Parts: sequence; structure tokens; C-alpha cells
Amino acid sequence: MTLPLAGLFSSERIAISPEVQLLRIDLPALLRRHLAGDWGFVSGQQRRANEAGILTQGRLISIFQTTAGEVWFITEPGHTFTCCLTPAEYARYYGPE
Repeated sequence: MTLPLAGLFSSERIAISPEVQLLRIDLPALLRRHLAGDWGFVSGQQRRANEAGILTQGRLISIFQTTAGEVWFITEPGHTFTCCLTPAEYARYYGPE
């Protein structure tokens, strides 16, 4: 995915999961929100972790509610890779949150 993006941080690579690719959502807008530091519906603890992660290049998580369901953006430490997936895919690939 190549988009003109400006935000609080950047990510070198972006992967969109198979399930998210099937959703009829404005994915570029959600990605821009994530990169701008709009974390969506994360807990206060995760919000604070994200704020620290901006400064330390730590892991960043955004959770967005859409009409098609919940979508998660996870940027790995170093901010070189961001994945967009559903909670079900996360549980399947990484175990329960």
C-alpha cells in the first residue's frame, strides 16, 4: 500500500491482513489516524504506552470501531512495520490478547 502519509510517526512497511482486505472500510483514513497518533478505542494504559512508544520507538496499537467490525493497527518496535488486522486474526496468529 502506497499512500502520501504525514503524521506523528511513519512506518516503512504496512501489511493488511486478508480479513481486513475484504472489509468495506476507508482503510487509508484509518491508517492516517493511526500514524497521526489517534489511537481510537484503546485503554488508558495502552494510550500511555503508545505515548511512551512514540518517544522510545516502542510498539504502538490503535483500535478502531467500524461499521464492518473492529480493526487493529499494530506498529512494531522500531516503527519499521505496521500490520492491520482483526481481533480474531490477532488471536489466531498471536494468541489471546
